[in-house]
Parts: sequence; C-alpha cells; structure tokens
Amino acid sequence: LNAGATSIATQGVGNVEISLVLDISGSMRHPTYDADGNQTGLTKMEALQEAATTFVNTALQDSNADRVSISLVPYSQHVNAGPDLFGRMNVNQKHSFSHCVDFADADFSQPGFTSGTTYEQGQHIDTWTNWTANLQDPVCPTRPFERVTAVTQDRDALLTQISQMEPTT
Repeated sequence: LNAGATSIATQGVGNVEISLVLDISGSMRHPTYDADGNQTGLTKMEALQEAATTFVNTALQDSNADRVSISLVPYSQHVNAGPDLFGRMNVNQKHSFSHCVDFADADFSQPGFTSGTTYEQGQHIDTWTNWTANLQDPVCPTRPFERVTAVTQDRDALLTQISQMEPTT
C-alpha cells in the first residue's frame, strides 16, 4: 500500500490582530532596576515606552502591510474605551465625563459583545475611597492618550499615543 504525499513549507505572517495592553497607573513613575538591583536611570513608564515603540515598529513592518493590526489598551484602575468605541456599544450612560464600561464576569466567557446586552457605564470618581474627590481626580482615565485605540495599522498614530503616555495620578 503506497501513500503518496506532497508537502511544502512556507514562512510568513497571516492576518494577525494584536492587543497591546499597557499599564499607565501611578506606579509607572517609579524607577526601574537592573538584575543587580541598580537603578537604570529610567522610570517604568520610560521603559514601557521604549519597549512598546520597539514592539510596534517590529510588528508593523512594511512587509506585513494589511496583515497585522494592533489595538492599544492603556489601563490604570479602569480602561477608557474612548467616545467612538463607547458610542458603538449599548451602554447605560450616566454621565458625560468619561468613557469607561463595567463588565460582568460572564462577559469574559466569550469573545465580542453580546447583542442586546446593556452594559453599565463605569463611575468617574472613586467615591468609596476618596469621597471628597472632584471631577479632576477620576478613576476612569480621560486624556486622549489614555483611550483604547482599536484595530489599526497606523504606526505613526500608535507611536504618538505611546510617546504621550504618562502615569495617572
């Protein structure tokens, strides 16, 4: 019994969507240390920016055009979906100060958004731990560089957003 077969190996990049999730919390203002415990001269944020810039430049090479896209997800206590993504979701909007969304644990059991589900808008200030806070002390990030950038191949826009990042308060 003969079983003839032919095969071929190819190397390449298929269609890839990457989510780059970046910590922009207040702890990112602290220094970084090398393996010997010596300060490197960089803050955690500066090290993150260097690494994220290298990653974006590596992933979005001209040879991968139209085959690789990146979503950038900055986070601290919450994630700011941004007005565009927020507006495409069915959210019970309670205020116009920010664009965070609260999800139930069950929402993470499947990809995508469930049609017909109404999501709750995240609170803007943390009234439990800082009841004297004002609207200038949000738990939901509000600055443009703190918003999700969803599924893009625009390397320059991603690099600009990364370079603008700074730790939250």
